[in-house]
Amino acid sequence: IFIKKLTTTVSFESNGGTEIDAVTVEYGTRLEVSNKPSKVGYSFAGWYTDKDLTQKVPTDNDGDQYIDLSESRMD
Repeated sequence: IFIKKLTTTVSFESNGGTEIDAVTVEYGTRLEVSNKPSKVGYSFAGWYTDKDLTQKVPTDNDGDQYIDLSESRMD
């Protein structure tokens, strides 16, 4: 029996800040992003799940951010 682990690639949009490399993760695992983008004259405010920057990725008391990744289709 061959069991293939389901993975997804997570990309980061830094809106003109330093580039953050995409990461491939297995579904159900925790993704830790230790690199934060930087941009002269700006402070990093966190990651968002939407292009308009209205849906911030939740954080825990330690400031770690979590996101539930599920497969979606872009038609």
